[in-house]
Amino acid sequence: MRSLASSIIPGSDVQRTCDPPLTTTVGLLIASAVCWWLSMPVTAAPLPLAVVVAASLLWPGLLVRAALWAPSTWRMALLCGVVFLVPWLIALRWVQDVSVAGWPGLALYSTLWVPLFAVLLRALALGRWTARVPLAFTAAVLFTTLEYLRGEVVLDAWPFYFVAHGVVGTSLGQVASFGGVWLASFLVVFGSVSLVTARPWNRSLVMFVCFLVLWLWINLASSNTTSPSTDDATLRVLAVQTNLPQDNKIGWAQDRQEADVNGFIDQTFAALDKAGPIDLVVWPETMVPGVGFDPDTISFIASLGPRAAHLARWPQVVQRAAVKTGMPWLVGSPSWVGMSFNDEGYLQSAQRYNSAVLVDPKGALQRYDKIFLTPFGETMPWIRSWPWLEHQLMAVGASGMQFDLDAGEAPVRLSIEVRDRTWTMAVPVCFEDAVPSVVRELAVQDGQTVADVIINVSNDGWFGTDDAGRRAHEVAAIYRAIELRRPMIRVANTGFTSVISPRGRIRHRLAAQTAGSLAGVIRAPGATPQHTTYARWGNWFPRLLCVLVLLGFIVRVVGGPLGPMNGASCVTQSPA
Repeated sequence: MRSLASSIIPGSDVQRTCDPPLTTTVGLLIASAVCWWLSMPVTAAPLPLAVVVAASLLWPGLLVRAALWAPSTWRMALLCGVVFLVPWLIALRWVQDVSVAGWPGLALYSTLWVPLFAVLLRALALGRWTARVPLAFTAAVLFTTLEYLRGEVVLDAWPFYFVAHGVVGTSLGQVASFGGVWLASFLVVFGSVSLVTARPWNRSLVMFVCFLVLWLWINLASSNTTSPSTDDATLRVLAVQTNLPQDNKIGWAQDRQEADVNGFIDQTFAALDKAGPIDLVVWPETMVPGVGFDPDTISFIASLGPRAAHLARWPQVVQRAAVKTGMPWLVGSPSWVGMSFNDEGYLQSAQRYNSAVLVDPKGALQRYDKIFLTPFGETMPWIRSWPWLEHQLMAVGASGMQFDLDAGEAPVRLSIEVRDRTWTMAVPVCFEDAVPSVVRELAVQDGQTVADVIINVSNDGWFGTDDAGRRAHEVAAIYRAIELRRPMIRVANTGFTSVISPRGRIRHRLAAQTAGSLAGVIRAPGATPQHTTYARWGNWFPRLLCVLVLLGFIVRVVGGPLGPMNGASCVTQSPA
């Protein structure tokens, strides 16, 4: 691909009449990578908001400038990959606690999207017709499209460390109620490229227009909020953070189950004594060992006599605890369905689900089976179609893990009656709360948000001793509350357990890697709740951008490359 040297950088008003030295490209890439690291949730404690926002508004523009100024496309792409691999390795260091071999693999996969963006941007910027489109718009459209493909399409989903995650604590994040997290990313990239590549004399004008548009978007998004409740109906939830180590759960011996589950129950009763009136108790994901609460499965186990009683013991213990408290318990549990013996005389099930089970003290049960299995944690994208290959790869990179879960057939919303009001709950399990389309599917029906609250039950023990991964998960989940304008309660095994407002503000939070409880009060939507644009139309915005990118490359091919530019001196200048 031809260098952009001796040409005008498309859409930026900056004229280059010589090839910049390689050190310039390297310096810009390093500066971009450092700002990327500062803008992402890669530390256990958040950096000052001003630092995070400033870094968020710098790194995309620096990356674009490096990509377009470099004299060689493929050398630039290689340097881009090498430079960004370092912060990605640091950001994903928590993966070592799950899979040592998977850590560099996931970091490399995440890094590849950065040089891919740079290469594709150069291709569009060199088009005879596409070069006439403002560079900030082209970069924002392309970057957000790639982020959507990474976050929702390719390899099932990898929805962490988006550009928008750096501005989640600002007013800019509120636009997610209109176009999802993708719109927030788009505006950050658009503003960053405008800031870094505009010529000095009109930079203030460009930024003024950017912030004017941003202000309009925010006000439009804010108009899609849920109206306040008129009856002051509230749901009082006790979230129990059990702090069960992940290695205990993988090899959960019966003696450890005895100590752990009885400890969870004692912890819950002690918290109830201190919390005052509570309407719902919530435990994290998969905290109830055994075969689950399915009545047919419990009956089958009972028919086997004392030798199999331990498989159904803990679900029955939890049911008795719910009866004793006189309130429903929402607990994470495996669900074995269709029990039988195989030809070798071993117990087997037709389906095994990762479930959230609502245990009513009167004996009624409601169950939601996780519909979106965690890529590389519960399923192997693509490779799952070849069991032998899947087994070999797991033996190398994830020894001890078993991918034997089935995905639930359909989204199920759970509900409880509290003081003559029915509360409808969307209950994403673990990784599901990070994927925008999955939570929308759970909370929305026919374009209307029917869930009053989002309750995420999660087991973040996978992150080991590094709280940076837990924080990245929490930041990703916060956007679901903003997109749907519904309160969220996250109940995570090792943290962060938190109560999040419909505008994405963390109201209450437990420290990570500690056993504790959190009493949160959720206020009901109004009698005529409004529904956000994102709830009505889902991922309309990134899909529109995908179409624009496709059209851009069609125009690029039809129009051909830019013709030669005139330039006689080896300088960089901004034409008057």
